[in-house]
Amino acid sequence: YAISVTGYAGPGAVEKSKVGAGYIGLATPEGTISKKVNFLGSRKKVKEKFAVSALELLWRILKRDKG
Repeated sequence: YAISVTGYAGPGAVEKSKVGAGYIGLATPEGTISKKVNFLGSRKKVKEKFAVSALELLWRILKRDKG
């Protein structure tokens, strides 16, 4: 399993990227999953939400695979 996160956490918007916009990727033995995300909040909160969402996606996949 491998997790990747990319996006823009701020502090201000740049060109075509809005603060809080990003993607989460998860590679599993069965294939690859990608998820577009958009979070609101401070730079710190957005970074935390990216991380928590990535780990939650992994947890859901692992739970599904074991069940």
